[in-house]
Amino acid sequence: MKQKVKEFTRDRYFVGMKHPDLLSFHQSVDLPAFWTTFTERFYKSDICHLIDRKEAIGYISFLNESHSYEYYAACEVGEFGETDGFEKIVIPMGEYLFFDIRFADKESEITSVLESLDQLPDFCFEFYPETFNHEEEDLPFS
Repeated sequence: MKQKVKEFTRDRYFVGMKHPDLLSFHQSVDLPAFWTTFTERFYKSDICHLIDRKEAIGYISFLNESHSYEYYAACEVGEFGETDGFEKIVIPMGEYLFFDIRFADKESEITSVLESLDQLPDFCFEFYPETFNHEEEDLPFS
């Protein structure tokens, strides 16, 4: 599994929608359906300061050592303004370890990444470039 360190030289701001359920890596969740719901709602909304890229993140906020987490689908904004009811997420400036994983094996590969870390982070995120298509599951994403 390829990995690299990337530095964010400033805080990054995202607005997104939280999955209605508390999730775990030990359960099966239809995230593509959640992303479809998010996309439909997001494109109908009026979000201020939206970054003009067709990129998104899946943001995972760990709640405790049990691997339970909240999952958000989100897009980047330059600053927080009107969010039309979406959640606000801040990814602080700093260094981040990026892993390229195959979407088809995402559950096992994400679990392997988390188990390789000395300490469970407070959060992690999946980066989806404009070219990402979940139906082509052999493509890697970060």
